[in-house]
Amino acid sequence: MTDVVIAELRARLRYEPDTGLLYWRDGEKFSGRRAFAHVSSRGYNATSIKIRSTGKLTTMSAHRVAWAIHYGEHPTGQIDHINGNKTDNRISNLRDVVNAENAKNLAMKSNNTSGVNGVYKHSQTGKWTAQINAGGKTIGLGCFERIEDAIIARKAAERVLMYHENHGR
Repeated sequence: MTDVVIAELRARLRYEPDTGLLYWRDGEKFSGRRAFAHVSSRGYNATSIKIRSTGKLTTMSAHRVAWAIHYGEHPTGQIDHINGNKTDNRISNLRDVVNAENAKNLAMKSNNTSGVNGVYKHSQTGKWTAQINAGGKTIGLGCFERIEDAIIARKAAERVLMYHENHGR
């Protein structure tokens, strides 16, 4: 997204930082109506928009557009939704982070059986295993008879590695 595109987005869209909503400005085809109301298959508000300066139709995500309009520059990394809600584009809920930092604020996977990220029952030993990712590597934290002990090990590692408090919600 170039500075020209950001200027065009600012001219065509109104962003409300307190609600996270985008609206088409006067003079646009859908003037006054909410923009980026469609939720993509990945769960983000998105729309296809024709950029007048390039003549190209491009799909954009609301959180990246909101960031660009609010700050006047495109994000350098990934936009993390702090509370985990991919459609909550309030500026206070968005942060520009590198991939590794974004991974420290992930929701729990749908196939999780323990209720805690990084804790699972080992199929061969029947023990509870705790692990965590650090620097792109999986670190084993131990095998435990009790799930509570595996959870304690995992939560302690999250604190040491500065995982976000919402991680695993």
